Amino acid sequence: MLKINRLREFLAETKSAIAGINFAELVIDDSQFIKFLKDRKESDNCFLIGVVPQFPLTGSEDKYKWNNQLQFFILKKRSDRITHDEILLNMQATQDLVNDFVELLLGDNVGEAGTFCGLPNELSPGSLLVYPVWEKAQCDGWTIEIDLLTIA
Repeated sequence: MLKINRLREFLAETKSAIAGINFAELVIDDSQFIKFLKDRKESDNCFLIGVVPQFPLTGSEDKYKWNNQLQFFILKKRSDRITHDEILLNMQATQDLVNDFVELLLGDNVGEAGTFCGLPNELSPGSLLVYPVWEKAQCDGWTIEIDLLTIA
């Protein structure tokens, strides 16, 4: 099971490693998510938000593993009044950051016999998902979801 403090460190390390991410935070739920983003300004762009994961147990008998269900957002804040073309430009700007994030995540950290936040892990097949987010707390961007299995 991934430790909360180590996940916070990972977000800070990622913020330092990827130029263009200027704010990183770990949140527990949607109300915290909205609160943190409400306090941000457009000039603070772009944001990396991690969500405290769920940890269902999978397997049987002596082969139990934690399924660390991770979710991250890479977002860009915008004004209230924005055109469709401006939304698409925000999506494009954050898409490049998502590419960098996924490369960093997969490069040395996850997969068979990989380590993520200090834990040996394996990527749950087909679990890496990237999908668009728009008009969430005045932000546009992307959600990245990934399931990592770790020994129980």
